[in-house]
Amino acid sequence: MGSPAICSFCNDKEKDENLVNHQNNFSYIGNKHIFQEDELMPDSNGPSFRFCQIGINYSKIVNDFGIIKWSNKSIFKGYFKNNIPNGWGIYFHHTNGTFKGQYFNDQPNGFGIYNHITDSIYEGYWKNERQDGYGIERWNNGSIYLGEFSHGKKNGIGKYIFPNDNIYYGEWEQNLMNGYGLYLYDKNQIYIGEWLNGLKDGYGEIYGVNNNYFFGFFKNNIQNGFFIFYNNKTGKIIVGYNLNGKVDGIAKYYMPKREGKLLIVKNGHKVKEIKNIDNLEDINIDG
Repeated sequence: MGSPAICSFCNDKEKDENLVNHQNNFSYIGNKHIFQEDELMPDSNGPSFRFCQIGINYSKIVNDFGIIKWSNKSIFKGYFKNNIPNGWGIYFHHTNGTFKGQYFNDQPNGFGIYNHITDSIYEGYWKNERQDGYGIERWNNGSIYLGEFSHGKKNGIGKYIFPNDNIYYGEWEQNLMNGYGLYLYDKNQIYIGEWLNGLKDGYGEIYGVNNNYFFGFFKNNIQNGFFIFYNNKTGKIIVGYNLNGKVDGIAKYYMPKREGKLLIVKNGHKVKEIKNIDNLEDINIDG
């Protein structure tokens, strides 16, 4: 569920223009100015779509459509204002992919499409070189995210379709399911409830394909705490407590046309039935 990482790089060292022409490292085609080549600074976060205000003949300001070519085969085609990309442009990076979209003051701002060379495509809005606003991101494994971004990450309301066709719709924070959301499992079970760092955590409800349902609490994706379970086929109702995903403690079982049973359960297994209760403090949970 990742996002294409964008970083910035800039080199402020100047070279002699004649040397640049001779080496043919970097060229600008438009107003007959020659740009020198930026040295790409290694960064683990990925490519940048920015350009630097260096190596320009400042006696003539570039304010039109132009093309920049690097010796490493990277190419930028687009509009310039005051020597830097402003307006629509296309950046072909020689190893990371292609960005097509709007630039403002040397950074992607507005609508743009980033096609990563290996695994993903992002179509949406950008702010200061980061995904920001509504966008759609697709991965080669079939995953799709449609929703809000902020500062380059999934933040806000969004829908995520997993490769196995499971679907999550709800709140996101820092690229993870956080807050309230709905998760559809294999089109036959639904979880509606709270999430924390990508896991079910807090109050939640599960509805099964046979209209069975569960109301209760979760911790780290596991049922923990008070719950109510209803089996639509048998009519059985269980009210009790879960510990690490199993009924543990005192639980009440109800069956249609039968008197309910009060049981002591340990780790999911019945310990004994309580038939007469004078004082709850006298109950020995361990049997």
